[in-house]
Amino acid sequence: MRILVVGSSGFLGQYFCEQFQGDQLFQLQRLAPESNQYALTSSVTSAIIHESKIQEVLLKAIKLAEPHVILNCIAITSSEKCEGNPEEAYFVNAEIPLILARFAKTFGAKLVQISTDAVFGQNGSKFSLHNLPSPKSVYGKSKLRGEVNVMRENNTNLIVRTNFYGCSARRTALFDYFYGRLKHGSQVVGFTNQIFSPLYVEDLVLNLMSVISENVQGIIHMGGRQIFSKYDFGLEILKQLNLDSALIIPSEYQNSSERPYRNLDISLNSESSKKYIKSDSGLQFGISKAIRRARDSRYD
Repeated sequence: MRILVVGSSGFLGQYFCEQFQGDQLFQLQRLAPESNQYALTSSVTSAIIHESKIQEVLLKAIKLAEPHVILNCIAITSSEKCEGNPEEAYFVNAEIPLILARFAKTFGAKLVQISTDAVFGQNGSKFSLHNLPSPKSVYGKSKLRGEVNVMRENNTNLIVRTNFYGCSARRTALFDYFYGRLKHGSQVVGFTNQIFSPLYVEDLVLNLMSVISENVQGIIHMGGRQIFSKYDFGLEILKQLNLDSALIIPSEYQNSSERPYRNLDISLNSESSKKYIKSDSGLQFGISKAIRRARDSRYD
């Protein structure tokens, strides 16, 4: 099965390609920020794609790779960036998935779109497939628009709503926020009222391969079995680093006009997709793996 990973230089894309290398895996990534040059690579071939529009880049990559599955890891995930530039957020998070869905349909491929628990902006907890999304943030709205675009084009595609954590090469993930500061003895704030149910990123990759190989269709939730606050998340990192508990300050997130809107509880009910969740390290072991990864990568 040939898989084309779009956005292979991003957080999830890098982990996916690292764990599943081979001549059936094709990676598409931009060579440099703001560049019009993209590299399409596999273990046996490589090509440079130089086009002025992303639509043309994607079309050429799909023609060259001839994938059975397209995994879309392109997204703007920063709430601040989405609120500051909603036009770009909607293009990346909603229009690019639509373009990919149309090309996938034309060339007989299946699109696997990575979505988010942030599509649930309403009050509640442990959101299931029976709960209709009602996002309030630009990030959540743009990702929900992407879901709608993908499924309208072809309902045999797959939407995976998830949340994940780990050590990011770009040092921009939640883990990096806590780890990077705590290891230098700096105080951090952990929000006690922001609740979520993330998976360790390597577990998510294994689970994605499960749903891809089993040709799962429609929308599924893929969260972790444990539900905890971002304060608890940071506290676990602090404990494993054997640092003073005074370094993490418990606080409550307050939505206001000066901050991006964040739903305080975005925990997912993944019971309906339980049989596809083959790996779930849990918070303690997931954090342990992330710390080991950070140390191995000579984290600054």
